[in-house]
Amino acid sequence: MRRAILIFIAAVAVAAVVIAVAPASLAGVAVARATNEVLTLAATDGTLWRGRGTLVAGSTLRVPVAWSIDPWPLLRGELHVQLFPSSAAGRSPRAEISARRDALALRGVDVTLPADLVESLAPRSGVRVTGDVRLTAPSLDWTPVSFGGEARVEWQNALIALSADPGIRLGTVTAALSGAGDRLSGRVSNEGGAFDVRGQLTLLANGAPDISITMTPRDGDSPPAQARTLTLTGGPGATGLNLGLQLGPR
Repeated sequence: MRRAILIFIAAVAVAAVVIAVAPASLAGVAVARATNEVLTLAATDGTLWRGRGTLVAGSTLRVPVAWSIDPWPLLRGELHVQLFPSSAAGRSPRAEISARRDALALRGVDVTLPADLVESLAPRSGVRVTGDVRLTAPSLDWTPVSFGGEARVEWQNALIALSADPGIRLGTVTAALSGAGDRLSGRVSNEGGAFDVRGQLTLLANGAPDISITMTPRDGDSPPAQARTLTLTGGPGATGLNLGLQLGPR
C-alpha cells in the first residue's frame, strides 16, 4: 500500500512538472482552434503559462504579444489570461481576459491593430483602408445574448478608397460604444481630414457587425454627388464581410 501511494505521488509530481514546462507552442494550437484558423500564433517562446509570440492573421496582421495564464481558475472551468507587450517599450496589446463557457469578461483593454486587416476579412470588396485602429475598453462583458460595459474605437490617420480611386483622408475617426441588450453600439464621427464623417457602428452579441456611415466633403462648394456612403455587414456564419463604398448624395 505504501509503495502504491509513493508511486501515485511520484506520478503526480512528474505530471505537474510536465504541465509547468509545457511549451508556448501549445498556446498557438489553442488560438488556432478557438478562432477556426483565422488567428495563429507564430514564433512562440517560453511556456504555455508564461510566454510570448506573434499573432498572425492573413498577410497584414503581425502583433507581438506576451501572455500569462493563471492555472488555478482552470480547476473551476475558467480561463484567466493577461496580455501585455512582448517588449518593455511596447504599449499594446494590454488586456485582462476571463473566459468561461458562454461568457467573456475584458478589463483594461488597449489594443492597436492595422486598419488594413479589414481587407483580409473582405478581400473581394475592392475597398482599401490604411491607418491604425486603437480599441480601448475599461470594462466589457459578453454573453451569446448580451453586451455590458463600454468601449472606444479610434481610427488614426484614417484613409479609405476604392482600389482605383485616390484615397479619402478622414483624419481621426472615433466611435464611443455602449453595451445595451444584445448589442454594442455608438455614433461615429471624426476630426480633421477632407470629409466630415457621421454614422453608426453596431456589433451584435452573435458576432454580426453593422456599420453605416456617410462621408461629406468639408468644402461647402463641393456638389452633393461627391458624398460617399460606407456600409459593412457580416454574420457569424459568413466566410467574410460584405463591405461597400459608393458615390452619391446622402
